[in-house]
This record gives sequence, structure tokens and C-alpha cells, in this order.
Amino acid sequence: MINERGAIVRLFLMMLISATLAASSELDTAVDSDARMISFDAPRKLLVLTGRWVSESGRPSAVVPRINTVRLECHRDLGSCTAFIAKLIQPSDAPGYALTRSKLWLMQETYRIVEWSESRLVARDESRAADFEVRVSFSDNVAELTMRETGVRGAEDAKADVVTRWLLK
Repeated sequence: MINERGAIVRLFLMMLISATLAASSELDTAVDSDARMISFDAPRKLLVLTGRWVSESGRPSAVVPRINTVRLECHRDLGSCTAFIAKLIQPSDAPGYALTRSKLWLMQETYRIVEWSESRLVARDESRAADFEVRVSFSDNVAELTMRETGVRGAEDAKADVVTRWLLK
């Protein structure tokens, strides 16, 4: 059932981005995405977030570009969160790279839940070049994604002082 739901979510996100791009003559940040939502099921074992990640610094990033939409499903019993993110990476999002055309990507990422209390959720993904952390404050109704570059797992070009933060809008 989870695989079927994931396939449906991926298909929906691709259709949403495609329809938005077809209706827009100019690619910029004025693209709508799903409304921001943070909600639980009745026994508080499933947390669902939807919306878009917005950079707190405003710096361009190919990791989470300006045009994106995300759905995050956290399953307390499984101890994990699955993020489905559709992102349109434009050349202006990737300065220094040889990107001449925009690229539309759909990604699925898995985060390990390290804390789920009455007040917050913390989930992590430790990739080769960066540590990603999702934090959700239930009392403030705020969700954030943080990325810290790391060379610990073999990424040679990682800069440990690079930290980027996005808020769910």
C-alpha cells in the first residue's frame, strides 16, 4: 500500500509541476504549489506535511531550488519519514554549474526519525556529502529543513561551514 501511495504521490506531483509550467510563460518564483499543511492522523502515528521549502537565506540552491513542492509522510511505527519533492532547477539556481536549460526532477528521500515527542519531530538523512535534518515544532506549527555539508563520508569538495536552512511555506 505504501508503494502504491508513493507512486500516486509521485504521479500527482509530476502532473502538478507540468500543468504549472504549461500555464506559465515565464519561469520564476511565482509558481504556486500545494498549500502549507502540517497534520496528524487521529492516533498521532502519521504526520503529513505539504507545501514548499523556501530558503531562509535567499541564496540559490540546486539542492532545493526556488520552485519546488514537497509532501513529507512520517510514520511513527516505522521510525521513518518519506519525502516526495518535485523541483524545477533553473540555471539561476545552480551558479557555477554548466546548466544551460531548466531540469524538472522528482525525488524521494527517506529520513530516520531520531525524536518524536509531544512537542517536536526530528528526522535525519546522512548522505555522502551532507547531513539533512527535518525539524517540526508541533507547538509552533513550524517545519524546517537544514543541510550541513560534510566530508566525513568521503565527499572531497564538501565545506563543513556551509549550512543551509529552508522553512515550509
